[in-house]
Amino acid sequence: MIDLRLAVLFAATVGCMRVYPDPELPDVIVEWPDTCGDDGVTVRIDVVSADGSAISRDATCADGSVRVEDLERTSQTITASLLDASGGVLGRAMPSEVDLRAGHSRRTYLPEFARDHSFYRIAWTFEGGETCASVDATTMLIDLQNGERALWDGGPCAGGTLGYPVPVEPGTYTLQLFARRAGDDAAVAASQPRPDVIIPDRGVLVDLGAIALTRCTPLCGIPSPPEPLPGG
Repeated sequence: MIDLRLAVLFAATVGCMRVYPDPELPDVIVEWPDTCGDDGVTVRIDVVSADGSAISRDATCADGSVRVEDLERTSQTITASLLDASGGVLGRAMPSEVDLRAGHSRRTYLPEFARDHSFYRIAWTFEGGETCASVDATTMLIDLQNGERALWDGGPCAGGTLGYPVPVEPGTYTLQLFARRAGDDAAVAASQPRPDVIIPDRGVLVDLGAIALTRCTPLCGIPSPPEPLPGG
């Protein structure tokens, strides 16, 4: 028969046992700048693995970092939100990717919490089975206009995507893509204009999807930026 005192001692010992991180699984240390302001209290870190499983951690913004332990050995997407005392979102950081497939712990740095702008990502295809090579395009122009300003960005055509989120000011835009050839930057293919593209503030990541372009005959015209506002 087990001594009652030993049983009580065993139960107390088990109840006080500390669970240590698994040394076989990698961790991620997430750091951020001292941009909490007077209203930023908490940073919420969300780590999402390639299979969609997620882990969330909260940390005091003034601490400047948090360690997220025991993550799967796969590619992880790190997102972070800056919260006020009531849990409201003040801003978000641009999502970042961390590769943990080798099983080594990694450190990642969030450059900012976007309060007055957000981000978009975009991809492109061509109608009729065309490709960048078949339409003789080497670069892409992404045109966002809202009557007050034009926001242009671009990159290589062959990738089919910019491959990274693009920062953009909030507003309602008309979106159009142009594929351009080398040498004179003439537009050889274009998408139909897409109106009413809404970009919010506070660092939201807006997925604009895959935009289809059609070959232009002979060439496409690229809209000019709007005239600057008086005093602008």
